[in-house]
Amino acid sequence: MKNIFIISILGVLGVLSRHFLENRLGQKSDFIPVGTISANLIGCFIAGVLYQFIANKTHQQELAAMALVGFCGGLTTFSGYALSSLNDLATGQYGKALVYLVGSPILGMIAAFAGTKFFRIFI
Repeated sequence: MKNIFIISILGVLGVLSRHFLENRLGQKSDFIPVGTISANLIGCFIAGVLYQFIANKTHQQELAAMALVGFCGGLTTFSGYALSSLNDLATGQYGKALVYLVGSPILGMIAAFAGTKFFRIFI
């Protein structure tokens, strides 16, 4: 029961972080949803750090796994990614949809990789 509570709290923190980013950065570009992609990239970077932390089998492995599920799950926005892309396609903004659909997963992988490297270098 304690784990569920911790995951829930971390999830709320992730959701609030995403909300903050979307409100602060969401209006910065007419071409891509900067706030959403920022939340996704930050979440992927943190996921990479946590993944590396868990892979090292530290004594805080369970807490890191809860942070991965809770915080990163709340912060990243696959449903927002899918709906934004669908809306762009429906309104005929094919170039915008293509850039976002292709760019987000590639940049997400790069951010997750950077997170694993960051952990190895600095932690």
